[in-house]
Amino acid sequence: MSSVSDQPTVSEQVFVFPLPKVTLFPGTAKPFNIFEPRYIEMFNEAIETGTMVAVALSDPARESRQSGVLEFVRAIAGCGEVQLMDRKPDGTMTVLVQASGKVRLTSSLNPELSYITAQALWIPEKTKLGEQAVIAERVEGERRLIVLTEKT
Repeated sequence: MSSVSDQPTVSEQVFVFPLPKVTLFPGTAKPFNIFEPRYIEMFNEAIETGTMVAVALSDPARESRQSGVLEFVRAIAGCGEVQLMDRKPDGTMTVLVQASGKVRLTSSLNPELSYITAQALWIPEKTKLGEQAVIAERVEGERRLIVLTEKT
């Protein structure tokens, strides 16, 4: 396992997709059904320009206590590239966000847009798991599931 600095490195502009109860972890992918007009616009722009999308956990309770566009989303978010999976005749779409890593959302940009854009700092992972470690982790998880299933 290799270790890297705890300090964020490269900064770039990202689009922010705030969702309650949804997180996007590095190295994973999630499909999303996009139907709200502002997010249709945002994902179209992301696909056309290659801009990364940060899937940020929204916290509505924070929104009511504080002001500012980013005050209602968690500062750390999974971020990745967008792939168009399906576009329907009504303009809605299914996309897949493939997480490249995690970012710290630092400031809101372009408040005139209908969707959120932010400056983000990439946060390097402390360790990189090799393929063997991932397989071993998966096997251990399956073993635990079998043990739990046998107990019920």
